[in-house]
This record gives sequence, C-alpha cells and structure tokens, in this order.
Amino acid sequence: MLRNGHALIFSAAVTQIIGVLYWVFAARNYPAAVVGRNSVALSITLFLAGVAELNLMSTLVRFLPTSGTRSARLILTVYGASASIAAVAGLGFLFLIPRVEPQLAFLRTSPVIMMWFVVSVVTGAIFVLQDSALTGVRAAPFVPLENASFSLVKLALMLPLARLLPAAGIYVSWTVAVAMSLIPTNAYLFVRAIPRHLRNHPAGGDPPRLRDIRSYVVPDSLAGLFILASTYLLPLLVIDRLGPAAAGHYSVAWMIGYALYSVSLNMGSSLVVETAADQSVLRDRCFRSIAHLAKLLVPAVALLIVVAPYALMVFGRGYAVADLTVFRLLALSSLPAIITNTAVSVTRSQRRMRMVVGIQILIFALVWGLSILLIGSMGITGIGAAWLIAETVTAAALVVWPRLWLPPRREPRHAAASRDHDRGTPEPA
Repeated sequence: MLRNGHALIFSAAVTQIIGVLYWVFAARNYPAAVVGRNSVALSITLFLAGVAELNLMSTLVRFLPTSGTRSARLILTVYGASASIAAVAGLGFLFLIPRVEPQLAFLRTSPVIMMWFVVSVVTGAIFVLQDSALTGVRAAPFVPLENASFSLVKLALMLPLARLLPAAGIYVSWTVAVAMSLIPTNAYLFVRAIPRHLRNHPAGGDPPRLRDIRSYVVPDSLAGLFILASTYLLPLLVIDRLGPAAAGHYSVAWMIGYALYSVSLNMGSSLVVETAADQSVLRDRCFRSIAHLAKLLVPAVALLIVVAPYALMVFGRGYAVADLTVFRLLALSSLPAIITNTAVSVTRSQRRMRMVVGIQILIFALVWGLSILLIGSMGITGIGAAWLIAETVTAAALVVWPRLWLPPRREPRHAAASRDHDRGTPEPA
C-alpha cells in the first residue's frame, strides 16, 4: 500500500514541481488576464472531462484488482463510454460560452480551436482514467514517468506558442501534451501492465458482476460531480466576480495548494486497491495511512507557510502580494483533508456509497456557500478561508462520529485461517 501510494505521491510531486515552472514561465510571458482566461478554460476542460468520465476512475481503482481476465474489457468499456459523453459535453459547452462566460470567447475564435477544445475534453477524460487503470493493476510506479513526460512536453510547447498563439498558447500547450501522452501510456498498460498483473495477482473467486459495478458507479458519479464543482468550477466564480487577473492569481495559489491535497488522495487510491479483496485489513491500514500522511504533510505545510512569500516571488511581485494569504489557507486546509480524503477512500473500499456522497456534498455546500459569502469582502482569500473551514468542519464531524465511516475491528483473513487450522476446523470452500 505504501509503495504504490508513494509512487503516486511522487508522480504528483514531479508533476507539480514542473507545473510550478510551467506557470512561472506563463506568468512572466503572458499578461495576468491571459493567464486567468487560459487557467479558467483549462478548469472548464477538466470539469467537462470529469463529468464525462463519471468518476469511473475510482471504479477502476476499486474493481480492477478483482476483475481478472475481464480487466482489459472493463478498461475499454470505461474509455468508450467516457469518450462519447466527453464529445457531447465539449460541443454543448461551446454553444453555451456566450451565455455562461463571455471571457472564454477565445475558444470560439476559429473552427480549429473549437474542434481542438472538443478533442481536449475527450483526451482529458482518458488521461484521468489511464492513471486510475495503472493504479488498479498495481502499475502505479509507471505513473510518475508518464506525468513527468507530460509536464515536460507542455513546458516545452508553452514558450514558442506565446508568440504564435498569444491568447491561447497556455491552453493549447497543456492540452496537446495531454493528447501526446495517451498512446505510449496505454501501450504500456495493455501490453505490459495488465498481463503482468494477471500473472502476479490472479483473481480469487468470481469477478465483480455488472450489478455490483452499477450500484457503485451511480452514487460515486454523483459524489464525483460535487468534487468537480468544488474544484474546477470555482474559477468561474472568481472570473465572474473579480475578473480574469484575479482568476490568474487564484489559479497559481490553487495549483500549489492542491498539490498537498493530492498526497492524501493518492495514498487513498492505494488504500482502496490493497483492501478491495480483503476488508479485514482495512481498519488497520486506514490508521497506518493517516499516521503516514501526517508525518509527510505536517512538516511540509509548516515549511510552505514559512517560505510562502519567497516561493511566490518567482511568479512575480504581484503574485507574491495577492496570493500569500490564500495560499497559506489552502496549505493549512490540506491537514484536515487527511481525514476527509481517507474517510472517502475507506467508505469506497467498503462500497458504502451513501457515505461517500454525503461527505462530498457537505464539503461542496460549505466551500461554495462560504466562497459566495466571503468573496465580495475578502476576494480570493475568502475562497481559501472557505476551503479551510469546510475541510476542518467535515474532518471534525468524522472524528466525533467514527462509526459513520470506520469499519469495525476484524481479524485479518490469514490470521483467522491459521487459527482455524490450529483448531482443526476446515476452512470454508
């Protein structure tokens, strides 16, 4: 669990480090308003891609470890369904831009840009799903290589596009890099990772039934929509209330703050994979995961809070002034998120999907409600405060009522089998 979790965390760290360089160059080569419009366009693309993939990434993480020879078919089915929905969602949003957000009109400036936007939504959906597929077949160590390559390609493309596409260079460089990563990653997934997984971890018992997957997907997709609305739609609120320059400042603070969130999210994915077939170890591994995450994040958050003024200076003096407080608040909010993200992973492993949805609805309601309330008086700092309050309140509720999400104590399967053998009790067939 820790090995695969560390691989995913390392992948996120590499992606974020190169991502920081990417946005440093963007901030110094594009006006803040252009950075804001492009970052909002990327947020919308990722939101539509997330809607299209129906949060099936967690379905792959949960069911691939026990799917056996049906693993490839499950992945291709998920890819096909998500790609179809993504194409429709991308086309639909293009026609809604004049009514939803005129600041994104640059996405309609030519048929080529419009077509590329739709393609980007489709490839964005597959991009998210392929990482989950690799995690589900225990090939998470490949994810850092994939994401590092993606990050370097988008950085290499962004600078020359600053002159060729001064209004959309950031968006095009990012989305082209996503599309370029799909072929080598999926070649590795289907040719190497899946066969190796089947050899090393043959599925015990029957593979998951369609009814089991459907009962998991429907509520988990609903929970995923609330996650997406809490993250990728907030930039729309910023650009609408405060303008594109403020959206650019928020995107920089969120990019670094979300890197801390991704630590507990990635460890949670590994927790789900390693407990999907044996729920008896879930409680113990849950506590080990929380303790390990605290050891990683508490010193990291403390360091970032101290060095924040100097770290933000690399983006420019304007970013260092405008983003300082919101960045510190987002960093602090990643600590209670250890509890909330782990609780979501634990309840996903148990298939207690009502609890998954309940946690995400509570966070969504608090983040959006407080953001709308505070953005007028505090600007983007109000959104940072909203995240800190939302995560803290939700984590406190989960700590006060652990029975809502923690599994009861169980004896590990191997220990029970050993005890039955010592007693002469035959193991069940």
